[in-house]
Amino acid sequence: MTACGVCRHCLDILPWQPPGCIRCAVIVPDSTSAAPLCNRCAEESPAFDSCHAVFSYESPIDSQIRQFKDLQGFRAARSLGELLAISFKSHYRINSLQPPDLLVPVPLHTDRLRRRGFNQAKLLADAVHKFTRIPVLMEGCTRMQTNLAQRKLNAQGRLANIGHLFTINSNTKLTMGRRIAIIDDVITTTATARDIADIFRQAGCEHIEVWALARRN
Repeated sequence: MTACGVCRHCLDILPWQPPGCIRCAVIVPDSTSAAPLCNRCAEESPAFDSCHAVFSYESPIDSQIRQFKDLQGFRAARSLGELLAISFKSHYRINSLQPPDLLVPVPLHTDRLRRRGFNQAKLLADAVHKFTRIPVLMEGCTRMQTNLAQRKLNAQGRLANIGHLFTINSNTKLTMGRRIAIIDDVITTTATARDIADIFRQAGCEHIEVWALARRN
């Protein structure tokens, strides 16, 4: 059994995300470039500098994440958080890169937080903090109310929400001149990541990375 509570055999068969677009991490089919860009990022560069996902959003990771979020599966949350934290720490060590100054979990709207009882991105950020000691900035911006949760929208609906998901608050200015890692559970169309990164870029953030457990491809 490994440190994250998952046996070696199961680790080997998990759907690890292969290298993809250097900006948004989506798989770029048939690319032979060492630094591939997907068509969307080539046409419209996001405000974040890079995106990293540990897994592809496939079985069994997809069901584990749903259990974590919807059924308060905190045992799954611990293992998933530690897998994210290990990947996060290894990325900067192996590539001799400067790690972020702050971890910024994607905030939930207060109504959703009240119903769910916890913010899954905050639990993931806490796991990364435990392994790296990088401080967690809570409520780095404010989530605005939308008629439907992002995950209930199709791709077109998600993208239409860009610019309407977050707004600045008194904590946003704490990212000025800093290097941050935005932490989320799943990256789908990058609508959420693009919107929140825009907020921090406008606040003067120096470098923005996005880290997620899984990426839809």
